[in-house]
Amino acid sequence: MLLQSFSGLAAAAAWFASTALAQSTCQSYGIDYQNRGVYFINSASNDTLTIVSEFEGAFDSRCQNDTASVILVDPNGDDTYCSNISINPGDGPQTTTCPVFKSNLSSGNYSLLILSNNGNDPNPFTSQRMFYLDVGQQVTTTVCRKTRQGMMCEHH
Repeated sequence: MLLQSFSGLAAAAAWFASTALAQSTCQSYGIDYQNRGVYFINSASNDTLTIVSEFEGAFDSRCQNDTASVILVDPNGDDTYCSNISINPGDGPQTTTCPVFKSNLSSGNYSLLILSNNGNDPNPFTSQRMFYLDVGQQVTTTVCRKTRQGMMCEHH
C-alpha cells in the first residue's frame, strides 16, 4: 500500500507538495464535505465520521482501477488514517470511515488528504479538501402561533 512507506503526515504532506496536481488525470470531489465548506456536527452523536468522495478522469482519460489512502487532519494537526477507498470512477461515490466518533470532534479547520498511485499510471495523484466543522449540541426550536384554523407549530 502506498502509505506504508510514509512515516506520518509530514512525509505525506511532502509527497503531496512534490506531486503536481496538474499532471494528474484523476480528480476527487467531495459529496458531503466539499472544499472550503462549513458543516455542523452534532456533538451528541456517537456515529463515526464518514466522508463521501467521487472520482473522475480529466483530459479524456480515467482514474485507474486502484485504491486510495485517506487521512483526516484535525485542527491540532493530528492525523487519523481512515478506510481506503476505490478510485475507479465507474464505482460511483466512495465512502471512507474515519475511526473517530462525532462526539469526540472539536470545532475547527479540517483537511482530508487522498493519496493514490493511480494504478499503473505514471502519475500518482493527491487530493486535498479543507473544510470547517462546527461541532455542538443540536437544538430544535418549536414556534407556535394561533391562526383562524387553530394552533400552527413549526419546528426549526
